[in-house]
Amino acid sequence: MEIDSIGHLMDASEKLEMGIAELYSLFSQALPEDREFWTQLSFEERNHAALIASIKETFVPLGKEFPTEILAWSRNEVDKANKIVTDCLSAFTENAQDREKIFNLALELELAAGEIHFQCFMKKKPSTMLEEMFQQLNMEDKDHSLRLHAYMKKHGITIHKRTIFPGECETCRE
Repeated sequence: MEIDSIGHLMDASEKLEMGIAELYSLFSQALPEDREFWTQLSFEERNHAALIASIKETFVPLGKEFPTEILAWSRNEVDKANKIVTDCLSAFTENAQDREKIFNLALELELAAGEIHFQCFMKKKPSTMLEEMFQQLNMEDKDHSLRLHAYMKKHGITIHKRTIFPGECETCRE
């Protein structure tokens, strides 16, 4: 992967993680009964963004290898996800959203290629000490889509068919 392409993916991936963190923070305010859940996910998304920023600041200038799997698979995928998150942030008002819509939106975002990249990286067997270090540092900050799904089932929140990213992969690429 070329440096320009890596730089764009890193910037866009960091923006995506921060955008989702901000959205989850809004969800925590809109849904007091789920505040703890959304606050935790928002915190974890901020950690993902900080990890990407750290990689960019530390490893890229040194020309060091770093786990590119932590980034989205393509510029188009992460740009599309960023546009959707930005649009959601612009349109969101506490009164205009209901609990079911909020949870289903979050589930779709977590299943989008722009987010699943992180989960795939966390699940794979590390091939370098650096990858193992990143995985250990972020051990608790994973499986958001599974946790959302489980929370929704436990609390009787209907899970809708995907509409935002209907054709996007929900699993890791080989």
